[in-house]
Amino acid sequence: AALSPDGSKLALLLQWKYPHGREPEQLSVLDIRTGKLERVAGSSQVAQIDALSWSPDGRRIVLTGYRPNPRGGLYVVDVATKRLTPLLVRGPGARSPSWSPDGRSVAFVRGNSRSSSIWQLDLATHQLQRLTHGGVDLAPAWAPGGKALVFVRRRPSG
Repeated sequence: AALSPDGSKLALLLQWKYPHGREPEQLSVLDIRTGKLERVAGSSQVAQIDALSWSPDGRRIVLTGYRPNPRGGLYVVDVATKRLTPLLVRGPGARSPSWSPDGRSVAFVRGNSRSSSIWQLDLATHQLQRLTHGGVDLAPAWAPGGKALVFVRRRPSG
């Protein structure tokens, strides 16, 4: 679950136990004031939704999800229109997205359990920049002013 920047909505990753043919995973948004729960994306579009982060203006959500292949993708969904747009679907998987406070970029994790790095995607130019090297780097989060990015580093065992 993730609370919208203004505190009015809660994004939820829901898993349903349906027989074959139904959508088992959904990204839904709960309007806290009205109690209305609305599906905005699901596993029929992106299987195995992993994690999410709200845009600073609360209009979009960036999420990571997996297709039937092992490579993850980075997607953005417009909450009002429910339009899902792929941002990054080639290369190694993406996990743990974090939208920058200025709304211009998304930080995320790429790699596996033995080696992972923090990357940044500029949303205007679609340029990728690798920010960290040499460890197992996880859980990026932006400092409130957006001038720093914090993350967890686990040293590789061996």
